[in-house]
Amino acid sequence: MDFQPVVKRTLCHDVKKILKEYIYTLNEKSVEKLPAESVMAEKFGVSRVTIRRVLDDLEQEGLVIRIHGRGTFINKAALQINVNLSVANEFCKIIEQSGYPAKVQLLDVKREPIPSYMAEIFQLDPDSSVITVEQLHYADCHPTILSIDRIPESFFATLPSRTDWEQNSFFTVLYQFGGLVASRARTEYQAVTKEEMRIDTSAYVLMENEALLRTSGIAYDQDNHPILHGIVYYDTHYIRFNLMRSYA
Repeated sequence: MDFQPVVKRTLCHDVKKILKEYIYTLNEKSVEKLPAESVMAEKFGVSRVTIRRVLDDLEQEGLVIRIHGRGTFINKAALQINVNLSVANEFCKIIEQSGYPAKVQLLDVKREPIPSYMAEIFQLDPDSSVITVEQLHYADCHPTILSIDRIPESFFATLPSRTDWEQNSFFTVLYQFGGLVASRARTEYQAVTKEEMRIDTSAYVLMENEALLRTSGIAYDQDNHPILHGIVYYDTHYIRFNLMRSYA
């Protein structure tokens, strides 16, 4: 596999994407150990600090195992997981990995006062505003994932239009209009009923099944700055998750 220097503005994001592809390529060739950090840094045209940061993320996701004094190894068990509940794993991809054709419907985009908890987390004035984006993702024709994301309005250089949200992926809009790249997230998980969705959205009536998985958390960029607050409801009748945990 040829390595190309990546665009510096999204350095860690791009290196991580390419390194993931490289890991799958090595696995197909039955190669278990990654090259040394210095070798990968030279091939990518980036610093060892960048490579180390990306490997930290991949280790947290369970894709690699780092053993002191021996090196970095591919975690073959993690590569067998079909659905990974990762901040960078877009919802349509999650649905497709579960075996369904995917489509997304933009339910609402609105500007509203920032919730008090967000003002504290993002260290913003209580009079600030957020952009709230509500989307419904379908597995085939079944409503399966409902997401509610809030981004401080001040994070956008230019506000995206409704058409921008409809025609592009969520992460693409964040980058194009705010230069924001989600790298990691702190997430809470909760089993809820369809009726309990009412606290967050009137779109609860669109979901088919009563039992749902609710996640709520903050997404951070490569520099560990909070960039959005998100709430997501998953219908686990259509989506099954596997979790790879690290105890190191």
